[in-house]
Amino acid sequence: MEHINLYQQECSSPTDAIAEHAEDIDLEYLSEDLPKIFESMPKATYRIQSISNSLRTFSRGDTQCKVNMELSF
Repeated sequence: MEHINLYQQECSSPTDAIAEHAEDIDLEYLSEDLPKIFESMPKATYRIQSISNSLRTFSRGDTQCKVNMELSF
């Protein structure tokens, strides 16, 4: 994103095609949202891992002894 911001500063008057494409892909919104997505990925990955572990534990529930299953969100 830093490279794109630098490019926008250095090329302050883009061609019509570039300006239109930036508007079509909503570049301003993407520039704000993409870092937030990357920041939330580790937490989301941990939650998926936790759900997967819980499902594996649950699927082994037919064993003869009790299985402790903890869900943490």
